[in-house]
Amino acid sequence: MLPEVEAFTINELIPAIAKGHTLEEAKKKNLQLRWHVIPV
Repeated sequence: MLPEVEAFTINELIPAIAKGHTLEEAKKKNLQLRWHVIPV
C-alpha cells in the first residue's frame, strides 16, 4: 500500500496543493473522492 500512497502524493496531491485555488473544480472533486481527508 505504501508505494500507491507515495505515488499518489508525489504525482497528484503535491501538484494539486501547489496549484492552490487555481485548481479546477473537477480535479478537486476527483481528489476528494480518492482521498477523503481533503476539505471542500
